[in-house]
Amino acid sequence: MKNLMTCKVLLPSLLGMSLTGLTQAAEFDATLGATGLWLQNHVVGEDDAKEIWPYINLSYGAARFNTHGLGLQTDLDATNTVGAFVTLRRSPIDVDDNNILRNFRDRKDAAELALNWSTKLATMDISTTLATDISDRHNGYEAKVKAAKSYKTQAGVFIPALTLAYLSEDLVDYYYGVSAAEASSSSFAAYQGDDTLVSRAQLTHVFPKGEHWQTITNVSYINLGSGIKDSSIVERSDVWGGSLTVAYKF
Repeated sequence: MKNLMTCKVLLPSLLGMSLTGLTQAAEFDATLGATGLWLQNHVVGEDDAKEIWPYINLSYGAARFNTHGLGLQTDLDATNTVGAFVTLRRSPIDVDDNNILRNFRDRKDAAELALNWSTKLATMDISTTLATDISDRHNGYEAKVKAAKSYKTQAGVFIPALTLAYLSEDLVDYYYGVSAAEASSSSFAAYQGDDTLVSRAQLTHVFPKGEHWQTITNVSYINLGSGIKDSSIVERSDVWGGSLTVAYKF
């Protein structure tokens, strides 16, 4: 299984702040491990994802490299943080291994520039992200907001979270649209992808084992929104997933 004028305006100033932070706080932190991932399939002909990935979380001053991407992050004050990351959006369709959609065009992974702002409120943490394609794949964007709350207990830290993500028409159409040519050579109806709102509810549990080891367990439910689920190649609108990470903090 596999723009934005705002980016052009905000990125130079953000990089400037981050590089300043890098020179002021050049301390290296590393957490490494492995993640077992399961994600329910939602596209016709695709199998459920059952994969093992390396878990990487490295920081040096403002520089960050982790499983999600590479970039810079800096604290504006005690409660607000901004960042800029290059991330990878994985395609939900692998036509080479999909016997049903083998004659469809290839939907490729996309590199995206993501600008992030997060703030800590008295009741919860809020983060917003604006990500745009920089690899000339889908040429669209995603804007999302996430609300999370941490609960520390003797059994570890529990973090329930809710995310709402707006996916642009270009992004949805690239991955889930069905062209007239594809429809004529298959049993699937042609479909012009439409922008959509995707919602995700998740529960994360972080359990420290001693000074260095920890496990991170995540269970999530995703509703794909009408723009995706109306596609003729999408077989379900509700997707469940989960992961288990074992990591060591150096």
